[in-house]
Amino acid sequence: MLIQQSKLAMMGEMIANIAHQWRQPLMQLSASIIYLDAYNEKGKLTKERFDKKIKDSTLVIDFMSKTIEDFRDYFKPEKQKEDFLIKEAIDSALFIIDSTLKSSNINVFTEYENKDIKILAFKNEFSQALLNIISNAKDILILREIVKPQIHITIYTKDNKHFISIKDNAKGIDKNIIDKIFDPYFTTKHKSQGTGIGLYMSKMIIENNIKGKINVITSEYGAEFIISLG
Repeated sequence: MLIQQSKLAMMGEMIANIAHQWRQPLMQLSASIIYLDAYNEKGKLTKERFDKKIKDSTLVIDFMSKTIEDFRDYFKPEKQKEDFLIKEAIDSALFIIDSTLKSSNINVFTEYENKDIKILAFKNEFSQALLNIISNAKDILILREIVKPQIHITIYTKDNKHFISIKDNAKGIDKNIIDKIFDPYFTTKHKSQGTGIGLYMSKMIIENNIKGKINVITSEYGAEFIISLG
């Protein structure tokens, strides 16, 4: 039931992000149609102008089609584990949520000590765990109306272990609830905005399926989720 609810929550996120991704291309298509109609009414629609707008519109439609394919691949069930770059999983998660982050003026900074670090796991599943954490940071930054909201993602290696740090500047987590944030159904959001299973699912994926560890630390600056692998 938890897994099914998590999938439904992520589908909602996906639909919202597709809407963001498509808004600008739809405006471009609308502008092209208005352009063609206006020049046709004036009798100035030359073959060159017509062909150019058709070409431009085709490129926009191709982009929209690719967006759907990328989102569909992200949620496609995986049959076996694979070796993949941690950076690729992060890039995939950021792609899904990119439009929402931009529309909320949230800046994301990435720093990779080594871009070639690989792990053996289900790539989409691991990427979803990262997406849940990033999405959680995004939500709290918006909720608290943080000026100059930021998310910092860092990959580094220490003592033969690989670490992923995801840190925000949302002024941290209340120490009275920090021990509960990975509990199922625990959420500080209104019931219409959150199910309380995102971070729980991330913990399950990282610790049960990948045999890693996830911890969170907090300060007056913000919260930092640290994933250790290996």
